[in-house]
Amino acid sequence: LLSAATLMIAVLPLGAILAWVRLETGSIWPCIMVHAAWNAFINAGFTFATQKAHENIWIGENGILVVITLILAALFLSRTWKPASLSG
Repeated sequence: LLSAATLMIAVLPLGAILAWVRLETGSIWPCIMVHAAWNAFINAGFTFATQKAHENIWIGENGILVVITLILAALFLSRTWKPASLSG
């Protein structure tokens, strides 16, 4: 239940980050590369580090610390990014 809840929370800031990448580059391919890198990093690094249930809650693919990091990254981008089309 916690994993499903954190997944639902994690997809929102990750989607915002991917939207930012798409708008900044004008192409979908960097988003594909970011998503592929995310999957490779999470599955290669975090899966082996989170073999116990109590570790998975914190640093697994949908871990609490991962979700917090995604939220902070999305907030940072939303505060600092000025779209070129709006900056005149």
